[in-house]
Amino acid sequence: MEPAQNEFEWVRKLTRYKVDDPYLDILTEYADYKGEPVEDVVTRCETAQATPPDIHNSELYEDSEEFLFALLAGNARVRHLTARTAVALQNAKNLRGVRYLDVGAGIGRDCLAHALVGFEVTHADVPGIQTDFAAWRYHTRGQKIRIVDARSLPEERFDAISCYDVAEHVEDLPGLLVDLSCHLETGGQLYLAVDLYNPGPFHRPESAYYGFLYKELLEVSGMQLIQGPERSVIAATTADWCIYQKTASCQSSPSEERRNLARRVSDHALADLHRQRDILSSTIDYLEKVSFISSKSA
Repeated sequence: MEPAQNEFEWVRKLTRYKVDDPYLDILTEYADYKGEPVEDVVTRCETAQATPPDIHNSELYEDSEEFLFALLAGNARVRHLTARTAVALQNAKNLRGVRYLDVGAGIGRDCLAHALVGFEVTHADVPGIQTDFAAWRYHTRGQKIRIVDARSLPEERFDAISCYDVAEHVEDLPGLLVDLSCHLETGGQLYLAVDLYNPGPFHRPESAYYGFLYKELLEVSGMQLIQGPERSVIAATTADWCIYQKTASCQSSPSEERRNLARRVSDHALADLHRQRDILSSTIDYLEKVSFISSKSA
């Protein structure tokens, strides 16, 4: 069942800046950050939304204002993003601690929401235009939120980790899943959304394969599914949304745990890839034979 229109409105109110309308609110915040009239920012944002991104220059695009506008508009207009935040906050009531890490935190929607309800928050992302804006947002709102490079996570563990819409962009998905597990406390929760089935312009081509395997890799990493995968709360999206809990015992440090776990997870992925290769080779041989027979009969 699709959630009611105002079911998650409390999250909007929690993170509101100045304006009731979510879209104008986030653009007003960005205009204040830039020191520009909000009308000018709205015009630039609308123009950027109407212009397709250059998929052949993804690195340049992802450090451009056009990319940031896509994040701003998405945070305001895509309802399932707010729904995910709300469900994570509701589940957080069952956690033992208050240390929260958001991997791929973008402009800081989930970090702000968790900080405002009392969590000790760490924002992890690749440094860029989005992290600069997020840092300003945190400072302006008086929130002490640490920002770290997602490529080098701190040597510590957290009670809750979220990772939304990241998996389909990374080259080493097994490594990402291992990192998420190793940085969780035993009993901690992982809030995960993976859009692996969607051949988006900036999604890696191997994502579709991992769409069938990521659950197994998480289980090998010591994680247990406790909710999902589901799409009812995130209607109109192809992303799997789910909650996992770490059941494995923690080792002395995240880095030691990663060393011991990475080989096991990569071996599992490799074994499955070899099986898939054999199936594909057999299928190719069969189709080539059928094609040859058809061409001889023509």
